[in-house]
This record gives sequence, structure tokens and C-alpha cells, in this order.
Amino acid sequence: MKKYKRNIGVVALSVAAFISIGTPVQAGTPESSAVYTQVESSSFYLSGFGGVNWADDFEASGSGVNIESDFDAGYIVGTALGYEIPVMGGLRFEVEGAYRSNDLDSIISNGNRNQGEGEISVWSVMFNVAKDFPLSDNLSFYAGGGVGLAGLDADFAYGSARVNEKDEVFAWQVFAGLSYELASNFEVYSEYRFFQAVDPELSRLVRGASRRLDGDSYDNHGILLGARFSFLKGA
Repeated sequence: MKKYKRNIGVVALSVAAFISIGTPVQAGTPESSAVYTQVESSSFYLSGFGGVNWADDFEASGSGVNIESDFDAGYIVGTALGYEIPVMGGLRFEVEGAYRSNDLDSIISNGNRNQGEGEISVWSVMFNVAKDFPLSDNLSFYAGGGVGLAGLDADFAYGSARVNEKDEVFAWQVFAGLSYELASNFEVYSEYRFFQAVDPELSRLVRGASRRLDGDSYDNHGILLGARFSFLKGA
């Protein structure tokens, strides 16, 4: 529980820092008019993205067993529904769903490396806050973070052992990228994000005997390309 609270605090402080950086100067100055160049009215938006992800080595231990899993690069896809408001250059709130998958490469079990087969997949539902920093009329840098729920599905085998388990845990993420406006209601973006699912639990089955394994946090890095479409613009 302490680790959960610490992770939530890290995300909250990161998001607050992103927002505070963009605090507007007094109205009427040349700088303030530049800050508000891009976002002129509030609007809903729908975004979709995809890309490549890398899962860090995943460790789990319990009942005298210690395993370290090494995964190949995989893919990530997702979508988000959000709302953007015209303050501080553009502040966005969104609900996001995403799916990641990585094939197993090998496993080190109690010091012995084994070739394995199978995969680990992770779905997530996240509540994000992002801040836009206009760089020109069409180009913006943005950064943000979010918290939510992740579901891990580990299904892989090595030697005579098999890991097959699902677990739902707290998750958090931070991200940053560049967006380019192609039309008044359409933009494309590229992004890096770091995602963590906190302390999942797995089970290891060997010749009919099952052992519980407490996992370290699942850490994932992603490089994404996406598009964002705005609609229902207000005043």
C-alpha cells in the first residue's frame, strides 16, 4: 500500500509540474497571445495510436523459486476519448484504453537460462491529464501522465514449468511527444511513454504442483504514432 501511495504521488507531482510550467503570463502581453495561439475553444476529441513497445526484464519469486523473464519487442495499440480546454495553451483530460503484447524470449530460473515460448499481454484503462506547449502555429510539445487499472495475462512455458496467470493491478504512466495540426480539427502526433503495472502476482505450475510468485513491477516503454480528431467545439 505504501508503494501504491508513493507511485500515485510521483504521478501527481509530475502532472502538476507539467501544468505549472505553462502558467500564462498576464493578458495583453505579446507572450500571452502566443501562448493561446492554438487552442481557441474547448472541444471533445477522439484519438487512436499504435506503435512498438519494450518490456523490461520481469522478475518474480516465491517458495524458493526466482525467475527473470526476457521479452522480445512487441506492439501497442489504443484509443482515447478526451476533452480539451483553452487554458494555459491547452489542457486535456482523457480516458484511454490500450493493449500491449510481447513474446517471451528466455527465462532465467534460479540462475539457469532456459529458452521459452509464450507471451505476456497487458490491457489498461487510464485516466490522463496532458498539457500542450505551442511551439508554432501548427507544432506543439505536450507532456502528461495518468493512473488507472492494468490487467496482466502471462502465459508462457520453459522446461517443465509453465506460468499461466491473470492479475489486475494499479498502473501509472507518464508520456511526452510532439503534435502537428493538419487541419483545425485534426492533428497527428508522435510520443514516448513509460508505463508501469505495480506488483502483479503469478503462479508457476511444475508437474501439477502450483507455486505463487510475487512479481516486481511490470515496466514498459513505448514509441507511438497517433492521430487526434476534435469535435463538438464550444465557445
